[in-house]
Order: sequence, then structure tokens, then C-alpha cells
Amino acid sequence: MKISYKIITTFIIILFTALFITNLSLKAKYAEGDFNVPQPNKDDIFKQGDLDKKKLGNFKHLVINGAIITKNNREVRFNPIFLISSGNTGNILGIKKNLNAILKTQILNDTLYISFQKNTINEDNLRKAYFNRIIIQTKDLQSVNAKNTECAIESIISGKPFSLTTESTYLNFGYINTNLLTLNIGTKSNITINGYGTVNTLANVAPKIANLNYTLGQGSSITIANKDLIEKINCLTPSKNIVEDYSKSLNIFNNSKL
Repeated sequence: MKISYKIITTFIIILFTALFITNLSLKAKYAEGDFNVPQPNKDDIFKQGDLDKKKLGNFKHLVINGAIITKNNREVRFNPIFLISSGNTGNILGIKKNLNAILKTQILNDTLYISFQKNTINEDNLRKAYFNRIIIQTKDLQSVNAKNTECAIESIISGKPFSLTTESTYLNFGYINTNLLTLNIGTKSNITINGYGTVNTLANVAPKIANLNYTLGQGSSITIANKDLIEKINCLTPSKNIVEDYSKSLNIFNNSKL
């Protein structure tokens, strides 16, 4: 497992554990009749990461290319780590100052496109930027298309279908409740869906995926830590190379060679 993937997984586990403990504390205060409970300040996640904040327009779909694109369309990976966070204070992007100059954002119709562009590449600067986090705070997100990156989605709670498309990407779902999740997983991608606990008790919904449809490219895998989340599952492109293992967690992998 890549070191950076271990870091993002550890970060997500710590985040959800803290939220879970906070919710238990809120429940206890509520039971004691203490209704004056302060709400967590979402701005803290930007301050803790020392990130510049940029307001974004409205969007429902997100497209990310985590590689730096040069003037001759060469793509150089440097793996920024994206955290997609739910929030009710508008659409906000948080980013380190040293990435501002190469960040490109554009909203077309209802889709936000994020990419990085630089004419020349300094390898030393890329190494320094390797573990930089980029936070996207939004709500009502309906799809993510991610390429050449590592990403964590804090929570998806929607009556609408949600779809994920990836290529060369590590992605970690935290809390999810949806009637339909469609995963179009390309090559060299690893997707983990945790869905544990009652992180979103304030939203009064339990983690659930009523229907999971998926495709899975070569050298890729899907891990669902809590397999009880899934009510129905359907592989859209059945193949002898795609294996579903229900032994503990649900592990789906494509063992065909690249």
C-alpha cells in the first residue's frame, strides 16, 4: 500500500472517530436536557490545514485531474490529497498557498473542473507539495470523476443517485446513504467504502447503499468494510477476471493483467 494512501486512510479514521465521539457527547447532553449544544465550526478544517479559502459557484458534479499538465500536454503526477467535505456554508475550496499559482478551476453548466497547469516542472517543488491537502466543501454533490489523485469523500447523504468514475486513483468513502451508487472504476484504482457507525446522527439517517452497480478495470479493487451496507449489487460488465469475495468485508477485484 502506498505511504500516502496509508496517511489518508489514517486521517479519515481519526476524523470519523472524533465525529463519532462528539455525537455520543451530544446525545448525552441532549438526554440530560442540555439543548444549548454548540455546533462544530466547519471553518476549523481550513484553519487547521493553514489553507487559503476560495468561494465557488454552484455545482453538482466534480471532475478532478490531480496531475500537473504541461504546455505540451504531458501529465506529471504529484498526488495532491483531496478531502470532499459536506457543509452548509456554501461551496468553498481550501488550498495551500504554494499551489495557488498552478490551480485551475472552471464551472461549466453544473460541473466544477479542477486541474493543475504549469509550463515547466521543478521536481524538488513537487516533492515538497506531495502531501498537501486540498479541501472542497460542498453539499448536494451527485458525481465525482477523479483521475491521477488520492481522495476522501467525508459523507454522501442523498435521495438522488451518486456516481463515481476513476482512473489511477485511490479513493475512500466515509459515511454514505444513497438509493443508488454507481462505480465506474477504471485501471489502477482502489476504492474503499467504510460506512461505519452513526456519524451523521444529526441528519437522522443510517448508512446504506440500496443498490450498487459497478464496473472494474484491470488492476483495480473495491473494498466495502461493512458489507451489510449493501442491499443489492450488480456488476455491469461481468468477467471471469472479476471476483467478489464476501468472506469478511466485501472485496471485489479484477485480477486480469495490465
